[in-house]
Amino acid sequence: MRIMFMGTPDFAAYSLEKLLESGAEVTSVVTRADAKKDRGQKIKFSPVKEVALAHNLPVYQPVNLKEENFLEILETEKPDLIVVVAYGRILPPYVLEYPKFGCINVHASLLPKYRGSAPIQYAVAMGEIESGVTIMQMNEGLDTGDMLTKCVVPIGDTETGGSLHDKLMVAGAELLLNTIPELETLVGEVQDDSLSTYAPPIKKEETIISFNLDAKDIVNKIRGFYPFPGTSFIHKEKAYKIHSAELFSTEDKQPYGSILEFSKNRLLISAKNGVINITALQPPGKKMMKIADFYNGNRDNF
Repeated sequence: MRIMFMGTPDFAAYSLEKLLESGAEVTSVVTRADAKKDRGQKIKFSPVKEVALAHNLPVYQPVNLKEENFLEILETEKPDLIVVVAYGRILPPYVLEYPKFGCINVHASLLPKYRGSAPIQYAVAMGEIESGVTIMQMNEGLDTGDMLTKCVVPIGDTETGGSLHDKLMVAGAELLLNTIPELETLVGEVQDDSLSTYAPPIKKEETIISFNLDAKDIVNKIRGFYPFPGTSFIHKEKAYKIHSAELFSTEDKQPYGSILEFSKNRLLISAKNGVINITALQPPGKKMMKIADFYNGNRDNF
């Protein structure tokens, strides 16, 4: 089975690597355009491109998927199956219909919950106790295709978006390897749209913590959005990035956003229905530090 792989970030690169290790016939790779990164504006390849080049696979980076641009690539490669993992673009109908086995997508949620581009972050931020991976037969909608296979991954009490990302990355690759050999006999399950939820791109304003919200919800958001895109709180007109926090108590102490204690052991801030302890933060222009270290250098001017 000739497989074309479409993906971009680390999450996708891991699946590509495991496919290649398994001996699957990956014949071509499609990934997003190279980007300029960091202060030096150096060109940086996507993680998927790095894996593809290491295995001497042809790499395509179309600016868009308009038929006149991409159909020629499909005709050249003649894939029987297109595997899509975090590619970052909606596939037009002619691409979806081209391969014999269509296009399948490895999505990092238990569909129909958390359709969209940030399912991992929102699963933690919304206080879910489990997440997982769904492999679906793609259609023209946004993560609305028939579900082929699923696996469940528990979400721990201290889980972050980053740690859940890594668990789902491994689980997704394993599920993909188990699903491909069964494609000819699998029957997809139609998603129940009434149960769907949406995980849209995270806007910058969502990363600024408002302590008027429920304390438990705030801690979940801090965990879910860590390490990317991250969260911060404003104090004396300065933005402090939050690296870790915990629910200290469920006491409701107003006014919300008040600093109740700043010591070597704690930075306690009041919120609705609770008190939050910031355990590690990053001041503007500086590195991350534990509260004890931050207190030692800022006890008189915070």
